[in-house]
Amino acid sequence: MAAATLRLDAAASNLANAQSDGVLPPADGSTPDPKAPSVYAPRRVDQISLSPSASKVAGVSAQITAEPDYFASYKPDASFANGQGMVASPNVDPITETVQLITAEQSFRSNMSVYKTADAMMQMVLDIKA
Repeated sequence: MAAATLRLDAAASNLANAQSDGVLPPADGSTPDPKAPSVYAPRRVDQISLSPSASKVAGVSAQITAEPDYFASYKPDASFANGQGMVASPNVDPITETVQLITAEQSFRSNMSVYKTADAMMQMVLDIKA
């Protein structure tokens, strides 16, 4: 459930900041103006399955990482645009992010169903013992 929540958080953040343009890094490798806004770095969820070991139960480990991914777009009226009128725009695909939202919802529902089934089974065990 925690991994599904992280996936939901990352997708929502990406959708909310999809239009957060920033200064395009100079091609010559120099540092851009520190006062200019930096481009939003889309979030990605890295999820790995954990195999059971002697001390831990099997499960999933997930974490959010920012992946600096942008493309140059033409917006000459932006105050931080370079000489050619280009700014950096985050590379966020709304369709992919919507799929991530749906995946997170379905994962959360599946996990909730497992919890409800486990709870019902524990109730039956307690009823048998009582």
